[in-house]
Amino acid sequence: MAANLENPLYIPQTGEFYSKTGAGVMYKKTDHSASFVAKGWDGQEEFPVWRLSEDAGYGITDRLSVNAKLGYTNDEDIQRRGLHNGRIGLLYRVFDGVSSPFVWDIYGDLHLGGLSQMEATLIPVDGPSLEFNYANYTNGRWGFFAGTRVGKTWDKFTGSVFGEIHQTFGDNNNVITISNGAKTLIGGMVAQQLKAANPLLPDATVNALGAAYADGLPADFNVNLKSTTEFAAGINGFYQFNDNWSLGTGFTARHRATNTIEKVNLTDTSTLPDPATVAAITAGLADGFVGSMYDGIDEYVLSLAVSHKLTNTVQVSLYGEYTFDDSGKGSQNGTDVKAEGGVRVNVAF
Repeated sequence: MAANLENPLYIPQTGEFYSKTGAGVMYKKTDHSASFVAKGWDGQEEFPVWRLSEDAGYGITDRLSVNAKLGYTNDEDIQRRGLHNGRIGLLYRVFDGVSSPFVWDIYGDLHLGGLSQMEATLIPVDGPSLEFNYANYTNGRWGFFAGTRVGKTWDKFTGSVFGEIHQTFGDNNNVITISNGAKTLIGGMVAQQLKAANPLLPDATVNALGAAYADGLPADFNVNLKSTTEFAAGINGFYQFNDNWSLGTGFTARHRATNTIEKVNLTDTSTLPDPATVAAITAGLADGFVGSMYDGIDEYVLSLAVSHKLTNTVQVSLYGEYTFDDSGKGSQNGTDVKAEGGVRVNVAF
């Protein structure tokens, strides 16, 4: 049978180029994590969430190929959009499954999260406290993937397993805009601190000083994020009914690490007359952000795809995915329901 791009062990032959272009729509219902509760967004529906993907590669030899994977998400309900996946790398076939009893591949990819900044807005939430509203999906960090997959074909059925690590390197490639509401809350917090330290000061005075400090804050700031290590593993099954029709299934478990803030790079332009007090307030405010963000999440993805070859070079696949997850209290990615469906157009020549 002709090579099938949906086969989990597919790699391009020497000089062959392939492209898998996907377009899908996702339905989400957020979970009840503390972050969502504070924002009043727990149990909310987000639909439609548009998803685009591109997986392309080229066969340098029959065993070595270069490939790239991109993914884009647009969620209008929360005004969050951008690349959720970006990687480029090499795959090498150690055992080809012909002269050996099974196929064994190893691969390494560059993680492209550092191509753009992580963008967020600091907002006030119930508590009262401060939270991030994310504008995109990147963490702003560079990194790499290193993985392997093993599989075998028995007549019309192919089975495979894979595992990979994902390492990112800490940096401060992010920008966090301070909203007017956040400045108002910060001004109130500063007024409370001044009142506690100077009980005899009139309320009007400490409130004015707090507002003056908040007005002197910059439009945005950034933070130093710690390096992270993440893991993923999965199993895939694939059945080729005939040269034109096939069915693929899969299960993937993925651990996404908790982010940790190591330092807050926050300055002020306050005109308050006591620079020492201003510096102490700024340092105290920054220290309040340092530490774990408790935003780790474990995801378990079930997938199914039915594929039909239209011509010798073009194939169409209808796919569906359902994701179960277990998220940390600070995560803004946790869901009670997460389902996606769409179409992929595969081309090889």
